[in-house]
Amino acid sequence: MKKILQNVGLVGATASTFLWAVAAHAQTGSSGDFPPVTPLTGSFTISDLVGIIGNVVNALLAIAGALAVVYLIYAGIIYITGGAKGDADAKKMIINAITGVVVIVLSYVLVSAAISLVKGTGL
Repeated sequence: MKKILQNVGLVGATASTFLWAVAAHAQTGSSGDFPPVTPLTGSFTISDLVGIIGNVVNALLAIAGALAVVYLIYAGIIYITGGAKGDADAKKMIINAITGVVVIVLSYVLVSAAISLVKGTGL
């Protein structure tokens, strides 16, 4: 039960941090209106589709990176406060978090390279 409450608290703290950022961003707008939507003219190309897919993948990788960093911080807290049993568990968690960050960074590099090659802009 204690672990469930810790996890719920961690998720709640992370969510509130993101909500504060959204609220702060909302305050910077001058008029609060959305920009006008321009209709498609029929010149939608593969390059446009690749750009949209790239933006979605980059957003997902950013979210995954943020979660990996939060997991690393959580593992550090467990390492400090966990005692003997927490020490071994936290070391595994830290190794997993660092491995996750490395995989996310490599994924970003590969996706960026693939998008550049498909668009023809070069590396």
